[in-house]
Amino acid sequence: MRERELIVYEKNYWRSFIHVKDISRSIIFAIENFEKMNGEIYNVGSEKLCLTKEDVALKIKNYVDFHLKFAEFGKDPDKRNYKVSFKKIKSLGFNIKFDLDYGIKEMIKAFQFIELKDDYFNYKVFK
Repeated sequence: MRERELIVYEKNYWRSFIHVKDISRSIIFAIENFEKMNGEIYNVGSEKLCLTKEDVALKIKNYVDFHLKFAEFGKDPDKRNYKVSFKKIKSLGFNIKFDLDYGIKEMIKAFQFIELKDDYFNYKVFK
């Protein structure tokens, strides 16, 4: 984002997002509900945070002015494309507290202090 340019490949691919604070909360929730959750597998998050790469890029653009390009050809080496259900953990009473807007605002603040290194994949590819 420091270069003020983002190229998005396969914009219709779905991703699931969650804030680290909600991950931390889910671990505490699992400990407190060990008897109910023991031996089971749970997806942690919210259907509200299952978004396409296009949705996320446009949301970021609401906060940061940059050139956004949706590539019409070429492929993303990351082939993940999925929507996830969180009904199982919600049925036990766990819900997220932090939405995508909150996370974007935090990342914008953090990037003021983060120096990008050459070992970041996207930075190398698009430099």
